[in-house]
Amino acid sequence: MTTKRIGISGICLLSLVLACSPTRANWIDTFDGGLDQTWYFGNSPASSTFSASTVGNVLRIEDPAPVFSGGSAFGFGYVNETFSNVRVSGIVNPGDLTNVNSDHTLIARANPSVLSAYALTLDYRNDATGDLQGTVILSRIDPSAVTNDLVIESIGESDSFYLEFDVFGSTLTGRVYDQPGGTLLKTVSASDSAFANGVSGVAASADFFDEPLLAEFDNVASSVISAAHFDVTIQPSADSNDIVWTVKWDSLNGIPADDFGSYAWDAMDPMTGDVVATAPWGSAVKELYFDDIGDPFGAAYSFGTSRGFGDAIGGVSSDPSGWGVGPDYDGGVSNNDDLFIFNTLLDSTASFPTSGEFVLTVSGANLSNYNLGTYTNNPFVTVTVTDTLYIAPVPEPSTFALLGLGSLALVVYGWRRKQHDSTCVGKSLS
Repeated sequence: MTTKRIGISGICLLSLVLACSPTRANWIDTFDGGLDQTWYFGNSPASSTFSASTVGNVLRIEDPAPVFSGGSAFGFGYVNETFSNVRVSGIVNPGDLTNVNSDHTLIARANPSVLSAYALTLDYRNDATGDLQGTVILSRIDPSAVTNDLVIESIGESDSFYLEFDVFGSTLTGRVYDQPGGTLLKTVSASDSAFANGVSGVAASADFFDEPLLAEFDNVASSVISAAHFDVTIQPSADSNDIVWTVKWDSLNGIPADDFGSYAWDAMDPMTGDVVATAPWGSAVKELYFDDIGDPFGAAYSFGTSRGFGDAIGGVSSDPSGWGVGPDYDGGVSNNDDLFIFNTLLDSTASFPTSGEFVLTVSGANLSNYNLGTYTNNPFVTVTVTDTLYIAPVPEPSTFALLGLGSLALVVYGWRRKQHDSTCVGKSLS
């Protein structure tokens, strides 16, 4: 495939290119023996020593001249395929380079003509002892807006990592793994609706203007994601003696979950988590499982016990009937709980409804068994635990029919501006 360089004088022409580009197929580039895709590369400030090319079966973006010596502070590359709901993934610093003081970034819904994008960044820096340290940053690059650092989390000593960046609707989720298919090390997430679609790719920026730009990437991919989003709200009832679960979802293309199955669920005591009835709904209850949702559940809801709150058992009621939930507390190092949703009336071979809503009231429960907050670690489910009292509406006959509903919190997300003179770089690119 070919490589196309973008000069500063010609970058404005990208507006027309992107406007005329239809939404296309998923893509991946392994960089084995060269470029598999047609890449467009750009940099700023302009520099004769900047390069973006394959070296040793990886993509290297570099400028051996520091900014203070006339080199580039920033470089980027993208494939001209437009995506809306997208997963961008890739390995950063695949060669375990130790002399890296540059940010490695995956970009999604990017518009190179104005240098806007959503970005998942691994910020590499050498500490005082020479060890390579990493910080993961989820951000919005928006030159027209005032920007701030909103999600920045350290991952400690670091070398090569595999990043996944999901942008689905207004939900942004970044994950850091030690390797593809390996251990999940960090999850960052937020909501934003500034950019509806754009191209995917990579970017790199020098942390210090007296050091050269150097970043490497491997197995970069961009693919469409399409799935439902679940919204779960847990709150006390009006008399504060019960806990109300409100679950809503909407999908045109299937239900997202880490696992489907049928299982013999036990009914759980709302205060202690103990079993109050063994398999009262039978041995094959249709279930839906979300992995690593965050930490909303307390230790009363023990990990891995297949106990839940289900309709018509132990003072629990759902509207419409038949629904249940399984809060699965994880007391391990990750502190990432799991969530099960099940229906006692569905045949074990039936398809899960693509959209719906149910309200589950758990008698005798209280918020001491939960952690207040909003949890978005899993991009397909948002769990909110609030102490706001639930006031049941007076329903119309169809209120609790299966409906296509969804709601996402809106949080403005900003691109991190460096402590040095990064504003001059933005002006030279625009």
